[in-house]
Amino acid sequence: MMNDTICVNNCCRAVMALAIACFAACSDGGQSGGSAGGPNDGPIGVSGERGLISASVHTCAITKSNGLKCWGNNAAGQVGSGSNNQYEEFVDRATDVVGLGSGVSEVSVGIFHSCALTSKGAVMCWGDDSGNGALGNGVMGGSVDEPALVLDLDSGVERISTGGAHVCALMSWGRIQCWGYNKHGQLGDRSTTDKARPVPVDDVDEKFADVASGGGHSCAKTSTGGAKCWGMNDFGQLGDGTHKGRTEPTWVVGLESGVRSIYAGDYHTCAIMSTGGVMCWGRGLGGRLGLGDNDDRDVPTPVQGLESGVASLSLGFSHTCAVTESGGAMCWGRNEEGQIGNGKTDDCERPTKVVGLDSGVRAITAGVKHSCALTAAGDVLCWGDHGLAGQLGNGESGSSAVPARVVGF
Repeated sequence: MMNDTICVNNCCRAVMALAIACFAACSDGGQSGGSAGGPNDGPIGVSGERGLISASVHTCAITKSNGLKCWGNNAAGQVGSGSNNQYEEFVDRATDVVGLGSGVSEVSVGIFHSCALTSKGAVMCWGDDSGNGALGNGVMGGSVDEPALVLDLDSGVERISTGGAHVCALMSWGRIQCWGYNKHGQLGDRSTTDKARPVPVDDVDEKFADVASGGGHSCAKTSTGGAKCWGMNDFGQLGDGTHKGRTEPTWVVGLESGVRSIYAGDYHTCAIMSTGGVMCWGRGLGGRLGLGDNDDRDVPTPVQGLESGVASLSLGFSHTCAVTESGGAMCWGRNEEGQIGNGKTDDCERPTKVVGLDSGVRAITAGVKHSCALTAAGDVLCWGDHGLAGQLGNGESGSSAVPARVVGF
């Protein structure tokens, strides 16, 4: 069983093949680079939090012109700047993604790769496929440093969600297709075989309305407001009352209806209910479930203090963040690098306000040990671990326990 540790010196690539696709990242130093965008090309949130995404130590945001900018770890080309040489492994400010200056409607990132959904309903991915087909280009192994179309998904896609080393896409007709790493059945096709091109999730009885990919599991909201999950279940992250992995969708206990949206982290899962309240389940270490303790839960449990008024969530490696309907930002869980944003470095087992973000927040995203928020004023602010990879995007070195502005918008 893997502990909650951040991998270094490329250890994650070996771990992923043997255990799970963790939301971890590898950094071993390097130069920073990247070009700044124009002063009027600030970020905007598309479909809520889906316009600002970070799952590892790189982050991407959609601009006002519906273009895409990314920053952070670029060792595998996942920033999409068209170069992953040794001088641009770490991009410490927002930089344009090649070929995606417009027409982007959603973005989602994994450990070593990124994917974007275009306004035409096509999916494009870039970075490293981790040897598991995560780029969806029909090839096992290899990397690309510019966006390339995913096979068979040049139209008809409504939403995308990238896990540690797998990706799922919600189609316009209510079905889900997934590709990439599948050791735990997270592709939902009743197998544990990796796939280098999209395959349908095996659930012909349901139509789906949302999808979320975690480290080694996947979840979806049905068209009737229910929740189903599949894949790795060592910590109860499938929410079915067991610790048994599933290779096909299974109902989350008590959530056959009433779900507004669903989110998957590395080892935990949360849902926003129709009431605006939050329920979480899975691994509790570090307080990431927001339940006041470190205990695991194998069924959904209400988060105290968030019984209503929550607009969106983001689940990272070992912490969780929320945007309230009033535009405030709250985070909880592991906090060793200040990723909760409360000015401290102690773990938070309950939802805690982010310093200076009581209002005006449109979207939030949680990475490995950092977090970022998009404001209504068009700023992107990040906090937590800088990690030599430039993931705070502020052009400086050193971690920050409070929000700092990203350079390049």
